[in-house]
Amino acid sequence: VGEAGRLGRMVDDLLVAAKGDSAALEFRMEEVDIVRELHGALTPFIHEDRNPELVVAPGRVQADRFRLRHVVTNLVANAIDHGGPTIAINGLAEDDWYHFSVVDDGPGVPPDVVDRLFSRYVHEGDRPLLAGSVGLGLAVAETLLNQMGGDIRYERKDGLTIFHFRLPLAESHQLAVDEESVASSQ
Repeated sequence: VGEAGRLGRMVDDLLVAAKGDSAALEFRMEEVDIVRELHGALTPFIHEDRNPELVVAPGRVQADRFRLRHVVTNLVANAIDHGGPTIAINGLAEDDWYHFSVVDDGPGVPPDVVDRLFSRYVHEGDRPLLAGSVGLGLAVAETLLNQMGGDIRYERKDGLTIFHFRLPLAESHQLAVDEESVASSQ
């Protein structure tokens, strides 16, 4: 992503951070096709040295399309800027949720920062934890996900840095799964 893309993300993050405090964020909740939206969110990263791998099962979530792309863009940009050379976005529907993970093989976050990871402007000593950022991306992702009925968490496992997040499945996804279950049991 070029400088214009980085500047655009920074402006979007600042707007969400400012409006998130006053609960003035607007959401247009609708049924969103996961595969289509993730492909759209990853388009700006196609020319990067580290092209993220997308391994997601079809599904539909109840979300704001623009806000979902904002979350994915922040997490992938974070992985590209601070993670390892391999980046993947995984996803699958389970129970009433669609579970996502953005995974990279970078060094992860220092253990003493993990508890503050989703706070704004996280710093390590006198320098920003994530050099070259304004320190809002993860806090913004959490704000947006929470306001869409989802959540996010960080995990370090088997040498991988993983940001797990989830959103509620759309009603149409649940109906399709129920119809498949009935058809397979007959």
